[in-house]
Amino acid sequence: MERLEYGDYEGFACDIADTFDSLEDEFDDVSIIAKYEEAKEIVRELLCLGYDMVSIDIHREEFEEYYDEYRIALNQMVSGVKSSNEQTDILMMMLLLLM
Repeated sequence: MERLEYGDYEGFACDIADTFDSLEDEFDDVSIIAKYEEAKEIVRELLCLGYDMVSIDIHREEFEEYYDEYRIALNQMVSGVKSSNEQTDILMMMLLLLM
């Protein structure tokens, strides 16, 4: 696996967008694991690049009592009906952006 380093979140978000745009399967996604402050900046940059909130999923991962990271996923499948989990994720994303 190649290690990539970025000087800012904008460059990172652009690479994420390029990777996402190159996906051929409509069920594929691009996922990023990040701590809270990083997740907030990454989501903000993705929104600035023009991605809709509905195409960005954010989940707080829970691995054996470890709650310090979030998974951000860009996906191509957009549904018109939101489940309660999707609504919670959107609210969490909005809170991230406001802080």
